[in-house]
Amino acid sequence: MKHPLKHSASLLLLAAFSGVLAAPAAGQSFELLQGTPANPGSSIRGLSADGNAAAGSIGTVTSIQPFYWTRASGLQSLVDLGVPDERYSGEDLSGNGLVVIGTNGVNGFRWSQAGGFQRLLAPSGYLGAIPASTNNDGSLVGGVVRVDRPRGAPPAYYATRWDAAGTPTLLDPNRTLGDSFVNAVSRDGSTIIGYGNGGGGQQAYKWTATGGIQVLPNLLGGPGGGNRAEAVNGDAQFIVGNSNDIPVVWHDNIVSALTLPDGGRAYATPLAVSDDGSVIGGSLLTPSFEGVAGVWTPATQFIPLTDYLASFGVYVPEGITLTSVTAISADGRTFVGKTFGDNDFIATVPSPGVAMVGFFGSILASRRRRS
Repeated sequence: MKHPLKHSASLLLLAAFSGVLAAPAAGQSFELLQGTPANPGSSIRGLSADGNAAAGSIGTVTSIQPFYWTRASGLQSLVDLGVPDERYSGEDLSGNGLVVIGTNGVNGFRWSQAGGFQRLLAPSGYLGAIPASTNNDGSLVGGVVRVDRPRGAPPAYYATRWDAAGTPTLLDPNRTLGDSFVNAVSRDGSTIIGYGNGGGGQQAYKWTATGGIQVLPNLLGGPGGGNRAEAVNGDAQFIVGNSNDIPVVWHDNIVSALTLPDGGRAYATPLAVSDDGSVIGGSLLTPSFEGVAGVWTPATQFIPLTDYLASFGVYVPEGITLTSVTAISADGRTFVGKTFGDNDFIATVPSPGVAMVGFFGSILASRRRRS
């Protein structure tokens, strides 16, 4: 029996992708990002919309610094560019590639070459400002603050946004979600997404200025528990994450499962999505229980990123294992993420040129034959 919710989602995705055309092929590359001799490890956390700039952290167990990277200038420690050496990590980069945000667990920060360093503080009575994501120009930042509880009880966490002046505002002050966390901000600044841990279980949400907190639907129906929204595209039309341990995409408030390899005998966590929703990246546990970086497209379904790159003539050096995709450029061509070890990677492929309309049409035809 066909699932009406999934069937509707496929129709909506078909309509959403119907205007996508293959763009001309461009250059391809693969690069390992390494820290400095003093801070050899690296962790990329943010990528510009055009894929030409990135931000994150370099360091060791005892030393950590935020960094800013561009294809033209390479990697620079933000400590050398005006950020205090106070163990800040870089957590995201604005879509225009000019603003870095981060935290040291006590205070957050926002930095740009034009505006310099700005501390982002928790509201009065709260602690631990931890920015997580920002919009296209860095004027809106989403993250979390906490309230410590007495007698050894766990802290209470509150999803929070900071405006251009650095003023913090709680997204869910009445704790309708219980503890709430921010994972991403849409590039247009209209939407903040994340999850809450309340009495009803883990729930994915989106927040807008007009609608406030809105719980995203569960793949199995009902009010929803076990949902977690991880990433959002530029205009908030596509949100990706997990529902009931199944990788999903939310579009027009309808949830649809992302197909896994080998009949679903695998596990995936989507962590990034392109602007048109046609390229989704994250981590993939293969049927052989190997944890690797994964990518989903309508034509390939969820497959190891190494295989996807190779199909475009981009080859990962021998001995390097890609473990997750943490960000994707707006056009779905540039991927950044983690390797097994202390380094990150940046990979770019030509435009996929996937015939998405035909792919979704075949899905719908197959479902009609089975119904």
